[in-house]
Amino acid sequence: AATPATPGYVFSTAFEEAHASFHAGNSTYAKLVRLATTDTRPRRAVKLAELSGERVVVGDREAKYRLGAMLARGRVMKTNMKESEKWFRLAAEQGHPKAQFALAQLYHVNQGQGTRNARRADEEAAHFMRMAARNGHAKAQYHYALMRQHGKGTDVDDKEAAQWYRKSAEQGFVPSMYNLSVMYRRGEGGLRRSGDDADKWFTRAIKAGKTTYAQLRSYSAHKALNYGSKRPHLHRR
Repeated sequence: AATPATPGYVFSTAFEEAHASFHAGNSTYAKLVRLATTDTRPRRAVKLAELSGERVVVGDREAKYRLGAMLARGRVMKTNMKESEKWFRLAAEQGHPKAQFALAQLYHVNQGQGTRNARRADEEAAHFMRMAARNGHAKAQYHYALMRQHGKGTDVDDKEAAQWYRKSAEQGFVPSMYNLSVMYRRGEGGLRRSGDDADKWFTRAIKAGKTTYAQLRSYSAHKALNYGSKRPHLHRR
């Protein structure tokens, strides 16, 4: 089963988006995706997938992103993370936020499939995460804030971390609301220590996420440790 530590978990949603886009009539590429995913003959499916790849060599960034997702997921052809990385990078360099985030996650989780050392992979992850964050990707803003807060692939900067948490929180991303509340509670990131602001963001996180304090605390602590934190994010109630 796919877990948060596997490529399948990271990219499964992207693959389903490619499948669904056919029904909305969004692109010729989506039709190729549908043919490849519904054809019962394996060789035919692979050929169609290869054709779709040829079509997007000079095609739109959305098609490149979706092909990268297909290769990562392994639902049309055999999983090939090296090829997935290539297509994600092509889309990312054309400014596709989801591709930038996916590529950053690939480097962070898999360290470029062994093509780079750990430090280089962390730097690449931070680079593309920042690109996605600047393009308004709420989840990327949260992850980049974590990177800035804990110095993963970039310098430590609590003030910038707080800014990215706020941008993400204002888009409704619950983990960012929680982390922002923690920073207000501690007076970190250049924020004035404020119980009122901490409670405001904490309450928003609980309501928006329809979750509990324990669940938020566990998720936040897990992510912080994943980015090298020595101190988990605990909201002292």
